[in-house]
Amino acid sequence: MKLTKSQLRRIIKEELQAVLDESMQKMLGLPHQYTTQDLVTAVQGLIDSPREDMAPHSREARDVEDLISNHIRDKGTPEEKEALKKLRDDFLRAIGATAHSTADTKYQKNRAKRADAAARFRARAAPMDKPAAPITGLGPGWSKQY
Repeated sequence: MKLTKSQLRRIIKEELQAVLDESMQKMLGLPHQYTTQDLVTAVQGLIDSPREDMAPHSREARDVEDLISNHIRDKGTPEEKEALKKLRDDFLRAIGATAHSTADTKYQKNRAKRADAAARFRARAAPMDKPAAPITGLGPGWSKQY
């Protein structure tokens, strides 16, 4: 089976993310198969007693944020997802990530971009309020409405 470059990149990216998620699980003390409640408990522990090496823009902080975001995207009920979004924002505020606490998270920014793009598309696709003027000059007896 042949793989294209884009397929290979996607596979590598997925495997790398899996390895990073696994290392974050170990750092947070999560079991291999963890539940949403396990994740909430572990992150709440980081919020209550933050690690000294957990700087706002450190790799560890981004990895914890990505682990929560991936869990939001892939697992859980809508209520759990809302609770995890709040937990992610609380975690970012606790470690002093002011860029995220005053602004939207990556997820919210991407969601807003998609909503804007959809609104622009709907505006272009909406029918016009007034009918188009007839095209003239097609000869006697010819007119066409567009």
